[in-house]
Amino acid sequence: MLLALIAVPSVSIAEPEPRFDHEQFCIAAQDIERRANADEGTWLDDYTRHEGMTVDCEMRAVELRLYVQVPFKDIPGNWQDRVHRQWSDDYCTDPAWAASIAQRWKIVLTIRSVGSEQFSARADCH
Repeated sequence: MLLALIAVPSVSIAEPEPRFDHEQFCIAAQDIERRANADEGTWLDDYTRHEGMTVDCEMRAVELRLYVQVPFKDIPGNWQDRVHRQWSDDYCTDPAWAASIAQRWKIVLTIRSVGSEQFSARADCH
């Protein structure tokens, strides 16, 4: 009975973070690339066309490309900051993508516009 009254402190041992497996991430990213490129050329809305995705495992880079049928000067507000913030939020809140970014993978959105204007946003997790 006495043993039942003695408080035993609870000790939690944090499990070590699993090692990031670049090869497995690369395989998964290439699978996403294959599926995304099957839709290349698809219009996502009245102004935006999907232009494909590239995964370069050696360079640790993923790029999604879009084309917008509007000159950048005609897009209202500070759209580049909004796009960059949203791009980062989308990828940094996903554990697998956030882990890849922490391991120095570059996750980039490139938007091309009428007149060959180009804007790129790289996901930044702070």
